[in-house]
Amino acid sequence: MVASRRRFLIAAGGPVLAVAAGCAGPALVSGPTAVSGPAARVAASSELARFAFVGQTLVHRTFAGLTIEGQIRNPTDGPWTVTISAVLIDGTGKVAGAVDGIVSDVQPGQTKPYLLQSDHPPASIAGVTMTVKSAFVGRLVPKFQIDGVTLTRGDAGLVVVGQLTNPETVPHAMTLIATFWDGQGRLVGAGKSELVKVGGSETRPFAIGVSDDVSGYRVIRVDVDTLVD
Repeated sequence: MVASRRRFLIAAGGPVLAVAAGCAGPALVSGPTAVSGPAARVAASSELARFAFVGQTLVHRTFAGLTIEGQIRNPTDGPWTVTISAVLIDGTGKVAGAVDGIVSDVQPGQTKPYLLQSDHPPASIAGVTMTVKSAFVGRLVPKFQIDGVTLTRGDAGLVVVGQLTNPETVPHAMTLIATFWDGQGRLVGAGKSELVKVGGSETRPFAIGVSDDVSGYRVIRVDVDTLVD
């Protein structure tokens, strides 16, 4: 596997660290041919090498452990579900652990945010290397309408609220991801919802809990994280 080129930025009072994707632009990664279900077409290594991690990768320590947040771009003309891995590096340059996760149904040409979580992170992290491990063909996601996005404070902390409208006549269930951006367009934090169910042609409210410190944000974006059905 080819690791992404990176530099480490330690931010006091914010995320544990932010890893830039590379001074010359987003890093390209590659990996072995994926293994998946018998009916799914898996990506060849040449296709995996086209996926790119964009911008910075954030690592936040939270009360529940560790979150790793960033974006991945699909430059192809089809949807893909990709398995990614965050390899955690300690202060001596050794691998201290890894956190794997799935980014579902990345649409053609889409740059999609992701959020990985670990309940048992290592004590010390000096850097992160992001890689794509495998991918298989995903599905096209309906263009859900999202309105009224607002950050509020609830009993358990910060919550992003809004409304989701289903453009199709069939019901859907999904999780949502909220990302926070500063005035320079840099990612500063993220949060993920519980399962949201919406009927055909229906508008439903949603709430997304946020444990990151997102002070200084200017824009909130809400995307479909995983379409369940």
